[in-house]
Amino acid sequence: MKTTFYFLAIAFLTLLVSCKEDTNLVEVKIPEPEVKVSHEFSNPNDYKATGKPFKLYALPFRFDSISQPIGGKNLEYHYAKVYLNYANKLNTLIEEKQWTDKTITQICTEVKAEDVALKNNAGGFYNHTLYFEILTPKLNTQPSDTLKTALVDTFGSVANFKTSFTKTALSSFGSNWVWLLVTKNKKLEIVTTTNENNPLMVDATSKGKPLIALDVWEHAYLNNYQNNKKEYIDCFLKHLNWDLISERYQNLIE
Repeated sequence: MKTTFYFLAIAFLTLLVSCKEDTNLVEVKIPEPEVKVSHEFSNPNDYKATGKPFKLYALPFRFDSISQPIGGKNLEYHYAKVYLNYANKLNTLIEEKQWTDKTITQICTEVKAEDVALKNNAGGFYNHTLYFEILTPKLNTQPSDTLKTALVDTFGSVANFKTSFTKTALSSFGSNWVWLLVTKNKKLEIVTTTNENNPLMVDATSKGKPLIALDVWEHAYLNNYQNNKKEYIDCFLKHLNWDLISERYQNLIE
């Protein structure tokens, strides 16, 4: 027992002397535990447009139900600020013009180019309504056989359609929209419009009935992914509600 104590004492003294002679010791600070900041998202159903007749499309999912860079605070801002603002202004403008009995499609079709305020807000409301309608938390749903056949006939394959759509969106600079539409001859076409214009309007360069609307204004993706536009487009295509889009397509070609 005494022998064990003797060797332990010698070992401790040796270590103590060694530490004192080491002039290269560096103080190491233990990092503070990482604090995780959570964001409590609001309920989409809490947002209501003022005036009549147009209401916000009621999102059937939470803001954080869709993958980044669309979901979370980016979707919350896009819906609760941008979309709501267009709805409120549109209701005010059509009341002044006594157009409250018209549908949003009729307004977009009939509004004159020189009626800038009404055109911008009608387009903003229509475009965003379609954008939110065709989003789903489900990943990689598939088009119906009928729509898939049309996509293959036009673009060669569904994958080629997505490549063409992405290329068009990436080459679109400024505040624009990218559309998949059905033309007057019931053909599919990818087109772009500037600002809040859409293919229904009288001065549209390429006219047709929209199936898909992608918002490529910076407010649609900057909050989450800064300028990573490609990742935003890829996320959008993965979260398309092809069931709804296929139903819309079927109604347009019948």
